[in-house]
Amino acid sequence: MPIDDAHAIVCERLQSLVEGGLIKIRRSSIAVDISPAGIDKKSGVEWLCRVEGLDKKNILAIGDSPGDFPMFEASGHIACPSNAENECKAYVRSRKGIVARRSYASGVAKILSRIDRD
Repeated sequence: MPIDDAHAIVCERLQSLVEGGLIKIRRSSIAVDISPAGIDKKSGVEWLCRVEGLDKKNILAIGDSPGDFPMFEASGHIACPSNAENECKAYVRSRKGIVARRSYASGVAKILSRIDRD
C-alpha cells in the first residue's frame, strides 16, 4: 500500500484521538508514526539528559526524516545517513551536522566512526 494511502487511512480512523489531543500522527516517505501527545524522541532525549545528568551539547541524534526534527532540537550534534529524506539532509546541513555518504546502518556506522570519543 502506498504511504499516502496508509497515512490517509490512519488519519481517518484515528481522527477523534488527534482532535482530542491524545495522539500525534507523522509520516515519512516510508512510515506512518503514531505517538501519544507529548511523548516523542525529543521528550525522550530531554528525559535521558535529566535522569543521567547529561548536557544536551554532548548528545548525538541520528535521524532520517522530518519526524526527527524535534529530537534534533534537543541534541547538540545531529546526523543522518544518505538515504534520509532530502528535507532532513537539508536540515542537518543547516545545523552543520553530518550527512553520511553511506545509507542505512552503514551510514550510521560511518557517522559513529567520525565522532570524537574523548
